[in-house]
Amino acid sequence: MKLVKVCYDLTCLGSVIIAKNARYRLSEKGVDFDIYALFLFLMTLSWSYLRYSR
Repeated sequence: MKLVKVCYDLTCLGSVIIAKNARYRLSEKGVDFDIYALFLFLMTLSWSYLRYSR
């Protein structure tokens, strides 16, 4: 059940973060992504892991 809760949190929070902060831009080198959104996603992942690993 812990895994289900973690996946649920990541899905909800990840979707919100991507919707608000991820700005994909096409450039000559390819697709640039918002580092801030990636950072928040990783923080969310770490927070969820610590929350449910206890």
